[in-house]
Amino acid sequence: MSKVRNGIIIILGIFIFAPSMLQAGAWAQARGHYYSKFTLIYSDASGVFGVNSPTKFTDYALYFYTEYGLIDRATVILNTPFFKNSENEANFIRGNSSGYFAGDIELQAKYQFLDSPVVASALLGAKVPVAYDIADIPPLGNGETDFDAKLLLGTSLYPTPIYMTGDIGYRVRGGDFLDEINYSFEAGYTFRKKILLRFLTTGIKASGSASGESNLFGFPLDQERTRLGGGFIWLFSPKLEFDITYLKTTSGKNIPKSDEIFVGIAFKR
Repeated sequence: MSKVRNGIIIILGIFIFAPSMLQAGAWAQARGHYYSKFTLIYSDASGVFGVNSPTKFTDYALYFYTEYGLIDRATVILNTPFFKNSENEANFIRGNSSGYFAGDIELQAKYQFLDSPVVASALLGAKVPVAYDIADIPPLGNGETDFDAKLLLGTSLYPTPIYMTGDIGYRVRGGDFLDEINYSFEAGYTFRKKILLRFLTTGIKASGSASGESNLFGFPLDQERTRLGGGFIWLFSPKLEFDITYLKTTSGKNIPKSDEIFVGIAFKR
């Protein structure tokens, strides 16, 4: 394999960024109620875990996330890109890709089956590629449909203004990609009923060892990642929130060494 193709693989095969932070967590929406959020994301990386060649990667994206209560305890979820722009440089090979409503859309359903001693929900979903070409450099996704199953848990320590929520899940990846185990955890403290301080960690781990390094398009068959960070949510009103969050990728495999900033505004009913 040529040096040029190696350079392409380094950046093409990286996890194509999509927000994976917790949103409304384990709690289901009441019938007819919703939680909707616009998130502007900036991601910057100067290297890739497990790859010695120099790389740079920058991603700007605007995502829309919404949960809607079909009935009490049953919630449907949509997570979709509005706009994405990705730039990369690997072994002096440069690329830039952008698109509106192009990327991977997530469709999910969540059912809350337990209220006490903790809130517990089960989630099933799929990640579906929409309106992009995997031959782009860099591509806006890997062109495969994935399926997810998750267990979500959450609790409030009321009257102490502290909450905790998290999930553990399994992703069945399409094509030759190795399946993944993923997790998220969030803890928050509400200060003076207006500012919610939060800590987050997320991670993914391959379910085994891949039979090769990459597929025909240069995407690595397995990836791993740990991210740590935090931020705050400003509670404008019971129906409106604003948040800023920072996440840093601290370890991984075939994953950018990225710093990520999320700026969001959420509407609730």
